[in-house]
Parts: sequence; C-alpha cells; structure tokens
Amino acid sequence: MLLEAKYYDRAVGYFSTSLIAYALKGISSIVKNDGRMRLVVGCPLDQDEFDALKEGNELRSVSKILHSELDKIIESSVSKIEKTRLHLFMMLIATNRLEMKFAFKPKGMYHEKIGIIRDENDNKILFHGSANETINAIRPDLNYESIAVYRNWNPEIYSSYAQEFENGFEELWGGKDKNIMTIDMPSDVYEKISQAYVKSVTQVIEAGYDEIADISELFEEREYNYPVIPKTLNGNPFKVFEHQTEALKNWFSNGRAGLFRLATGSGKTITSMYGVSTIFEKSKRPRKMLFVVAVPYQALAEQWVKELALFNMKPIKCFGSKVGWEDKLSNSINLLQSGNVEFVSVVVVNRTLVSSRFKSLILRMSEENIVFVGDECHRHATEKIMASLPKASFKMGLSATPYLEDEELQYEGPNAEKEMLTGYYGNVVADYSLTQALSSGILTP
Repeated sequence: MLLEAKYYDRAVGYFSTSLIAYALKGISSIVKNDGRMRLVVGCPLDQDEFDALKEGNELRSVSKILHSELDKIIESSVSKIEKTRLHLFMMLIATNRLEMKFAFKPKGMYHEKIGIIRDENDNKILFHGSANETINAIRPDLNYESIAVYRNWNPEIYSSYAQEFENGFEELWGGKDKNIMTIDMPSDVYEKISQAYVKSVTQVIEAGYDEIADISELFEEREYNYPVIPKTLNGNPFKVFEHQTEALKNWFSNGRAGLFRLATGSGKTITSMYGVSTIFEKSKRPRKMLFVVAVPYQALAEQWVKELALFNMKPIKCFGSKVGWEDKLSNSINLLQSGNVEFVSVVVVNRTLVSSRFKSLILRMSEENIVFVGDECHRHATEKIMASLPKASFKMGLSATPYLEDEELQYEGPNAEKEMLTGYYGNVVADYSLTQALSSGILTP
C-alpha cells in the first residue's frame, strides 16, 4: 500500500529499534512519492515525570529518555535495511516531511497501533489491531495476533467502524484527548536527529531502491536482541581461538559447568558470549533462555553491556536504583515464561545479586532455562553470595585466579574458597596462563 502512498499517519507503542526496523517499513515510498508522514509514539513516564510534564515546565526527563533511546537505535542499526531506514527517518525529520509527537499517560503507557494510508486521490485505508511491529507478531507460527483493515471506498463500513479511529488519531495529534498528553518532539531531540542526518548526508537513497529485496538481511532475532555470532569484530573477521574452543568443549563435557581460569585479556568474555550464542542458536524451538552475568562492580557491568552488544544482546542493567531495573526484569521474565520472547539477558552487580527482590524474580525461572556467568568469580567465595547464586543448568565461572591451590596456602586445613567455588561452578575446565597467552601472541609483552 505504501508504494502508492502520499500521506501516512501512524501510531505505535514504543520509540525503539522496532520503530526503525518495522514501524517504518516502506517509508522509502514516502520519499519517492514526495509524501508526508505523521507519527505518534508512546513513551512511558513515572508519575513524578508525568506531573512535571503536565505542569509544562519540565521537558528534561523526556528529552533524556528520547536521547538515550535514539542513541540505542543508532548503535543497534546494523543491517543494510536498518541503516537505510534510519537514514530515511532522519532525512524525513530534517526536511519536515515527518512530523513526530509523543504520547504520555499518568499510569501505564499509550500503546495503540493505528495506521492510515492515503494516496493523492484521497483513497484511504485504515488498519488497527493487536499486532506489534515485531517478527513474533507477524509470523503465524508465533503470536496469535489480528488486525482489522478498512477502505473508504466502502463508505458505509468505513463510517461505521473506521471513522472513530481516524477521529481519535486527529484528536490525539491535536492534543484534544483528555486521557492522554501529546507533546511535540523536544527541540534538542529534533536538533540531534537533524545533525545526525547532516553527518550522514553522503548516503544517497537511490530512486530505484527496493526495500523488499533487503528484508532477508534483517535477522528475525535482532528485534528482540537475541544472541547473534558476529561476522566481524573490531573491523576484523570474527574467529574463535583454539584455547577458547577447547575451553567450551571441556565445559560441555563437564555437564555445562566449570571454572575458566583464563589470563586477563585472553578473551574470557568473548568465550562466554560465543558459548551462549552457540547454545541458543542450536537449541530446539520453542527456546527459553535467561542469561545472567554477575560482576563485582558497576564499571565492569557497563563494560559487559558494551561487549554483549557486539553479539546483538541488549541486557537489562540490574545495578543502580531498582526503579530502573525491577519492572523491566519482571516484565521480561513474564514475556519469557509466556513464550512471547525466547531470550532475555541480564547484567547484575553482586550487591544486587544478593538482594531479596532480584533473587525472587530469578526464582520464577526454571533452572534448566538459566545460563549463569560469574565474572571475577573468586569474589563469590563467601557464604552470603554462595547462598544467593541461582540454581542454573548452565554455570560458568570466569577468573584469571579463581582460588589458591592447596600447596599455595600458608596454613593447613580445608581450602574454603576452592570448595565453595567448585561446589557451585564445578572444577576448572580451562586453563590458559599468561605464559601461554604471550607465547601464542594473544597478549603483547
């Protein structure tokens, strides 16, 4: 329909990667037809943020949310089709052919899915329904969704069933819906999008560009940030080193449990992410995996978040105030349990790991669906943390020096740290020393 479109009105639930990947499907036609688009996007706020916004004197919190989401969209647009749609999106904003507004509710969020498509002769089609712009909603073997589609050249039916949705969109756009607050795009967000477009203006959208031909490049897992083994890493073809392959082979043979005693800088993180990606890729459908990475402090947590993005994973950050992660984790586990998503990743600091709320949420998952990675796992050798580690069928402890060997102890008696760690993670299944890393050229002198 968009091939013939001159005007496109769209209301969607979230400002996120799916906006670029799915909700803006077909916008290349709007460019070619010199058309116009109006887009309303839901954006969740807590009560304080909504009250401040309602008073008309506080846009900073909204701008902060939108800036953050825009950064994520730009960073996560990897495939050709995502990059093309992102460029089109920015171009339409910068040239005023796409007007965008944000819808807020004091509780919950604006979550409608409505589309109105018109050609230059005012032939009009309206659609609405439960389907999100995701592969799970589109594929018939996954979610059970439905949409209703109405044509204005069947005027009696359009008037009876579709007109109220069209009127509702106009009320929403004009800020006349008493239950929803609608605001224009904040000027600083508009400026950021326009500047990003100017920087990328060398990318030309050819007149003959066929979006449909590029659909196959868009991984169905990408929308939900399922793990994907990258083709390149840091500009080089991705490869797994022999010591990493051997480590994972031993780990599988040991019942998918064990300690990885790998020298710092030799790729412990990459090894674990490659292992998780491989397990998920080879698992039988329907898949259900909760991947939890526990680290001792926040700086390392942020580093893991960046590393996971290389494998297309976008973890829930369980550190800082629980206001920022508690609902996200709870909702994601609900989606995982219901089968609406197949994979959720989490990065948690040890302080949160031992909290009662985090433990109660993780307990909702069966242990056969949990992959647990403890980075700097030697810090887990305390009774308090050991009592908090989740029951998981997949356990991996990472540390260059997980514990002292018996002969290294300065006293006689039980090696408590070793007993704790091996009791949970299993024995050391991979050894790779500094000497080996230097001689193999993995590390520089």
